[in-house]
Amino acid sequence: MRAQRMESIGTLAGGIAHDLNNILTPIMMSIEMLKATTTHPKAQHILETIEMTTRRGADIVRQVLSFARGMKGDRVEVQPRHLLKDIQALIKETLPKTSG
Repeated sequence: MRAQRMESIGTLAGGIAHDLNNILTPIMMSIEMLKATTTHPKAQHILETIEMTTRRGADIVRQVLSFARGMKGDRVEVQPRHLLKDIQALIKETLPKTSG
């Protein structure tokens, strides 16, 4: 029973991952096209932020697909400093600036 449940979870995760991948692919293609057509620095920066977060989403999809297929992943050392810098930059770009 437990094995069937795990297999069902893997199948569900694989289906969701494929659907998300289908959503992310045209976004990535659009970002590339927009970056090629604009020279405005602010617009370029926004597109780079969108590209970075979309790539993160694609990485998560790959991880879910690996889980669904039962593949073992390589363990890597995480550098929290780099993650925190990325999170800080993302928050600065996403949240409105408040006066005060």
